[in-house]
Amino acid sequence: MNNDKRTEFAMVVIAAVVVGMIAVAHPASIPVIGVVAAVVALLLVWLKL
Repeated sequence: MNNDKRTEFAMVVIAAVVVGMIAVAHPASIPVIGVVAAVVALLLVWLKL
């Protein structure tokens, strides 16, 4: 159980770093990142239910 939480946290951190790098490299893609982030958040919530 604890290992799953750690893996999940690591994935979130890696995703945040990647998104941050993309946002810095391509400021125009921020709205697209927002949409993708919303979809991923909804998927995570749906998987938890």
